[in-house]
Amino acid sequence: MNHRLLILGVFILSLAEPLNGFADQVNPGYNLGLGPLQISSQAMGQSLRSTMPPIDPGKFQTGGYRMFVGATWTNVWADEDRYLLDYEMLDTRVEISKALTERFALSVGFAQRNYFGGALDNSIEQFHDLFGIDQSGRDKASHNDSRFILYDAAGNTIRDIEDVTYANNHAVYITGQYLVYPGTTQLPAICMSGILRYGLNTPLSEDDDQPLDMGIAIGLFKRWNHRLYSYHQLGYTRYGQRELFGLNFEEYTLFAINTLAWHWRSNLSIALHYIFHEGALEDFGGLSDTSHELDLGFRWQLSGGDIIEFALIENILTFDNSPDFGLHLAYDYRF
Repeated sequence: MNHRLLILGVFILSLAEPLNGFADQVNPGYNLGLGPLQISSQAMGQSLRSTMPPIDPGKFQTGGYRMFVGATWTNVWADEDRYLLDYEMLDTRVEISKALTERFALSVGFAQRNYFGGALDNSIEQFHDLFGIDQSGRDKASHNDSRFILYDAAGNTIRDIEDVTYANNHAVYITGQYLVYPGTTQLPAICMSGILRYGLNTPLSEDDDQPLDMGIAIGLFKRWNHRLYSYHQLGYTRYGQRELFGLNFEEYTLFAINTLAWHWRSNLSIALHYIFHEGALEDFGGLSDTSHELDLGFRWQLSGGDIIEFALIENILTFDNSPDFGLHLAYDYRF
């Protein structure tokens, strides 16, 4: 834990000094653009406890409230030495935010994750066959099925859960964002974000009386030219719940989110979104490894300032602890 806190602390302190004088000053929104895709980690171990959402620079726009409604639907098939996971998950988030100043915004939200059978199984198998991708045993399992099977190091079954709704979880949360530095034509904008989240319904465990999670993150946003923006976020989460399904989860995890956004038009950006997250479980095969997730989508700003967001999720980087495929859709309404 200490080395991770040290890394984050040094990074924050290195940015704390004013950076004026390096280039032309700009208005607070110069480096913000349309922002990154609002997708948090969908990896298998990480999704059993809510993960911190990306910082959204659009929240700094004053003059009313914003309501964000988003859903991410992912399909998972993972047949490894320590587990067999076959399910789909719908990750839903509803949030209302307001910019109190051009540099400070508050949000309250509700996040819910539901687990169920694999309605996407047949389509994914056909896609794998079309491009010659190994099915990894998926084609031998029943379609639209759902199951969690966990094994010990000797290969003995320790849990066999057919009703995956057991893993459903939802929570309320509050977040704050502060624009530390708006950046210049050469230097990035710097933002700090924090979250407090309270689990209203979490999977039964020995410590489900500790559902309070806390997280902190720092973001760097840079406009490279009139079309290209990049968004980088480094964060740290402390979880209250550490035991699920008889397994031990990490109390502290480090994550990073990086997005490249190319503005095809001034109101439409194409975004490549990469999420790195430390392993969620302690000493449990691939679920203890870091996860790497890649999303490709767009953000389209309508004439009134509302934003429509869509993305595809595909595990082309790792296969043992990230979703096989997913769809993401969100609407950001201003009122």
